Amino acid sequence: SGKNLGLLKRYTTRVQKGQFNPTDGTTTPSRLVQMDDYYTIRGGQINKFKPSKGNIMELFADKQSEIKKLIKDEKLSYKDEQDLKRIFDYYNQL
Repeated sequence: SGKNLGLLKRYTTRVQKGQFNPTDGTTTPSRLVQMDDYYTIRGGQINKFKPSKGNIMELFADKQSEIKKLIKDEKLSYKDEQDLKRIFDYYNQL
């Protein structure tokens, strides 16, 4: 969390049923699939957030040039959780 904009992550698990193979009559086993969703919190309001370049730039529109420089200099990924934390931490320090 941060003073300006916080990042939240929610993990959910679902069961993916096995698929039936009609050629040999077998079914693959069911498995658990972990899914995660990101949310931002600003001023007590929580919004769902999909990590992508466009969404990051929209979120940080007021400090866009500084965020772009950080991402480029540090070679950060929009999809990596640790990199997202660094981007949000940096923004909250500005």
